Amino acid sequence: MRGFVNIVLFFLISLFNCSIYAQDKSEHRLFFEGLGNAGFGSLNYEKRLVKLDCPKSEFVFRTGLSGFPGDVNTGTTLVLPNSFNFLYGNAHKLELGFGQTLSVRLKGALFIRTVFNLGYRFQKPDKHVFYRLTYTPLMSNIWDIQFQHWGGFSIGYQFLKE
Repeated sequence: MRGFVNIVLFFLISLFNCSIYAQDKSEHRLFFEGLGNAGFGSLNYEKRLVKLDCPKSEFVFRTGLSGFPGDVNTGTTLVLPNSFNFLYGNAHKLELGFGQTLSVRLKGALFIRTVFNLGYRFQKPDKHVFYRLTYTPLMSNIWDIQFQHWGGFSIGYQFLKE
């Protein structure tokens, strides 16, 4: 237990001892996520909120859109995944995050799921294309708490400034 506390303290001290970048080559990203936070797939936009110099890390916000047809009783469902993520690393990144996924049935039902992200991202700073592989467990919390193991994969495009 003592070792874990020391690691957490070292990590926190490292974070607060770093300079913050306001601009960098990539602040905006688009990606398609298969499976993942939205269920079967989604188109997502990601924006960097803060980039830290040391350790090489950043905080990002991601929002997306998905949908799928239902039957006559339920109608079409729109799915809106939103999350805050922490990325750590240079080209090979650890991704940690949490958020909410809203599912709205056009015939009147609403579902909210809490989502967590634990993943790997390959994203070179000077290349447009990046890849993600994530473990994204879902937790339903409207009527009762239900936990579902889930995962996803992504391919994306980052807009680089010259």
